[in-house]
Amino acid sequence: MPWQNVFAAVLQAGNTVVINSQGQFIYNGIPTLGNLVASLAPTGGTDAYGNTYFAGLCSYSPHAGSGTPFLVAQLFQGGASLGPPGAFSGAGGATTAGISSSPSPGGALAITSGTQSGADFVSEIQLESQLSVAAGAGPQALFNAYIAFVALAQPTATGPFIYGTLNTAPGIKSAGINGVIPVTQANYTSFTNTTTSFNQMSFLWTIPFIDFYNNVVYRLRAYGHGVQGSTQQNLSCQLSAFGLTFGSNTMPAADIPASATFHWEVEYTVIINGSTGVIYGGHFTWSQAAVTANRGTAAIDGSATPLPGGNTNMTLQMAWASTTGAPTVTQTFSTFERLAM
Repeated sequence: MPWQNVFAAVLQAGNTVVINSQGQFIYNGIPTLGNLVASLAPTGGTDAYGNTYFAGLCSYSPHAGSGTPFLVAQLFQGGASLGPPGAFSGAGGATTAGISSSPSPGGALAITSGTQSGADFVSEIQLESQLSVAAGAGPQALFNAYIAFVALAQPTATGPFIYGTLNTAPGIKSAGINGVIPVTQANYTSFTNTTTSFNQMSFLWTIPFIDFYNNVVYRLRAYGHGVQGSTQQNLSCQLSAFGLTFGSNTMPAADIPASATFHWEVEYTVIINGSTGVIYGGHFTWSQAAVTANRGTAAIDGSATPLPGGNTNMTLQMAWASTTGAPTVTQTFSTFERLAM
């Protein structure tokens, strides 16, 4: 008579461990429904006492009298999960929060909230690789809030995603519109000019070489005040950026009465045009203080080349047509933004 394999339950360690053909099971006391705390099994199933268990090495938070304990941790075929929600439900459909990773190469890492009931929805943050998103990966169903962080210049899959690479600006893609996350800086260092030279009239904003690539948009805004000369003078501005000076714009002296106080605003928007240069537009506005009649605005647009081959900067410059009558202009603060790509 040939040998036969016989599988029988074995109780160990104070009758809290069961080893059988299904796997190894540890209980919080004498094995029964609702007190399974750990298991090691090649596949999932239900133990002899009605407790559901998962494949791999698993830890559970038991529910007395329930065959559906909370799964706290799982190791299986290279994947690791800590409290994956939805795998096991508690009373009323509640689930635990968790962190999980896919066992397959290139899989996502997910941080997912728990739910309070079966009518609740989870929220999740996912970290996904460039190729997995490009292949069409996206948010799971029934998520109330979902964000995936991906190394991609611009994902084509349905979002929402927060995306970006070393050589592209970070962006946000929703189910509808998508675009780059704007970056804004501000500085209130004061600058004054009483000369005919185009002097610096805003903070010198640094732009790293790695930042200005095709379709990146920058915007410089500056604000201030001044006093027109006792002999009226034209006031001009221009932008100094990327090793170039461009966008010269002049306000006529007649706009502001002699010796009158005025306020001013300058705005330049600059788009990087491939690797060749920039396209720009903007306006220069000034108005007499506390008077609505004496004011002027001039718009400007154009292009400039070439781009530099290293780190650069951007600042506003202003100059008077003449110093006769002692005109003065002061900048009080400026803002610098990178808007899009």
